Amino acid sequence: MNLSSEISERLWLAVRATYEAGNFSGAILDSINFLGDVIRDKSGLDSDGVALIGPAFSGTNPVIKINSLQTQSDQDNQKGVHFLLMGLYSAIRNPRSHGKRSDTVESANAIICFVDYLLGLIDKARSPFDAEQMMEKVLDPLFSPRDRK
Repeated sequence: MNLSSEISERLWLAVRATYEAGNFSGAILDSINFLGDVIRDKSGLDSDGVALIGPAFSGTNPVIKINSLQTQSDQDNQKGVHFLLMGLYSAIRNPRSHGKRSDTVESANAIICFVDYLLGLIDKARSPFDAEQMMEKVLDPLFSPRDRK
């Protein structure tokens, strides 16, 4: 597998050095650290690990909503992504952060591809309303209205 062609360019840039050096455990950690940075940026929260994932994705009004949360299926989907992220930190990141691990290229490929999948979900998710961003769009100097007939 050519990992660089299987994942997003930005994730590849985050893991490339450690991955190409053969430090597959380090590349896994780099991918999860990058995921955490994306979640912090999107949510505006400062914590890390499960302390970040809980407030960002759980509850009746999570900071990052992966869908409209209108139906039971939507709510279950949100909860599932929350649990997947909690598991990623608890079962994958923490053992590599707190102890010596030696992962294979196959393990690294699978986990990094999974992180890329999660990044795709988060990219599509809604983040909190930001008035400044909205005003930038409204006052865009390149905006040209369409005539609707």
